[in-house]
Amino acid sequence: MPMLKTSGVVIKAYDYAEADRLLVIFSEEMGKIRVRARGVRKIKSKQAGKLEIPTQAEFQLHCRPGGDLYLLTGVKARCLYRGLKGQLDRWLSACYCLELLNEMSVENDAQPELWTLLLDTLKVLETGSALKTVARGFEQKILSLAGYGLETESCVSCGRELRGESYGFDPLQGGILCQGCSRRGTGSRLSLHGDSLLAIKELRERPLVEYGEELGPRQDAELSALSRIYVESIIERELKTPRVIREMEAEIGVKNSEL
Repeated sequence: MPMLKTSGVVIKAYDYAEADRLLVIFSEEMGKIRVRARGVRKIKSKQAGKLEIPTQAEFQLHCRPGGDLYLLTGVKARCLYRGLKGQLDRWLSACYCLELLNEMSVENDAQPELWTLLLDTLKVLETGSALKTVARGFEQKILSLAGYGLETESCVSCGRELRGESYGFDPLQGGILCQGCSRRGTGSRLSLHGDSLLAIKELRERPLVEYGEELGPRQDAELSALSRIYVESIIERELKTPRVIREMEAEIGVKNSEL
């Protein structure tokens, strides 16, 4: 079996067989790949701690000719992102971005822009602020890089230039609806204010490291709902992490109201 080495980040992991683990790794050289780590769930395994989400590492792999599942033979951790694991809000934001990356990328296709976006996002989430803004920006950037960038200049239904303070959104056509088409119910799934439309453009264009402040609650809610609806219409299934985040936020809200 040919042997190869690659830099990558563990973006998903789940148990397999009696003591193995299947990993989804987003690698610098090969894009998204699936890897089998044999025996790492055994108590005496020295590799288990190096294979947790979202560890960045150098991976040594074997690949069977014609196979699509690599076998892990060695790993050297580069960054464990301990700052993410110690704070729930940072950890959940990172898990959400990793889920999006997994869903919006294809296997065995080197995508250097996605690799750079992944590393930048993990770094900012670990050390920076404005976590929700980073998540909203990651959504817009990965949609664009995956070929699903939103049409934000003209109405996807009638073609008119988008002007005004109120819009709709059509996930099937991948863009914004003018106020008239939105009112007529032409594919509209949610309402969007003018400042949210401007935020989409800005988040898409500005580097993550330049995000300084959190979006307002209404903007965040509108953009979060838009991205979730759009991505789920593309992948044709529900995203898991947003539901977990909503449930935890609701539980925290109930506890705070009881104080």
